[in-house]
Amino acid sequence: MCIRDRSEGALVIPVARETDKKEMPPLILLKSDGAVLYGTTDLATVIDRVGEQNPDLILYVVDHRQHAHFEQVFRAAEKANLNGHAVLEHVGYGTMNGPDGKPFKTRAGGVMKLYDLIAMATDEAQKRLTEQGLGADYSDDERGEIARKVGIATIKFADLSNHRQTDYTVSYTHLDVYKRQPQWPCRARTCRLRNDERPGRQTVQDARGRRDETLRSHRDGHG
Repeated sequence: MCIRDRSEGALVIPVARETDKKEMPPLILLKSDGAVLYGTTDLATVIDRVGEQNPDLILYVVDHRQHAHFEQVFRAAEKANLNGHAVLEHVGYGTMNGPDGKPFKTRAGGVMKLYDLIAMATDEAQKRLTEQGLGADYSDDERGEIARKVGIATIKFADLSNHRQTDYTVSYTHLDVYKRQPQWPCRARTCRLRNDERPGRQTVQDARGRRDETLRSHRDGHG
C-alpha cells in the first residue's frame, strides 16, 4: 500500500483522520525543491532508534508548541509501521517567557542568566528581611547568607508551583511569592533557627524549641 502522495510538487504522507476536530496537514517528506524538513529527520530518528534499541516507549520532551508537529510525525511513523512496537509520546511543557511575553530563544541570546536571577532574588529577600525586622542581631555576612537561601528557595518554589504545561514570564513579579505566599517569613525564621544550631550559638534543643514555637505561631495565624 502506498502511503505517500504528491502535493504541489512535494512528497507528503497524509495523516489526517476522520475523527480529527481540526485540520491536520500532511507530513512533508521532501519539498518540491528536494529539501527535507524536521519531519523527515524525525522519522529517520525513529527508524534508527527502533533498529538499534527496539524500545517500548519513546518520549519527546519538547515544549508544547511542537505538539502538532509531533502528532504528524507519530501518525506517519505508525502509518508506515516504522515505530515497531514502540509507543511514541510527546511530553510537552510550557515556555519561559521574557518581560514582553515572548518565549526566550536560546540561540538568539538574551536569556536571563541564572546567577542574575539568584542575585535578584537575594536582593529582594534581603530587603524583605529588613522590612520584617528579621535577623537584625546577625552580622551582615550571616544575614546575607540567610537572604541567599531564602532567595533560592523562592526561585524553586515559583518554578515548581506551576503546572508543567503552563507558560510563565521570568521576572520578579512572577517570582514574588513573598507577597503571594504568606509562609515566606516562616521560611526565613527557619533558616535563622537552623543557623542558631551551630556550635557556640545555643543548644540544639533551644533552637528547635524556638523553631517549633515559630511554626505554631504561624499555623495559628499570629506569625
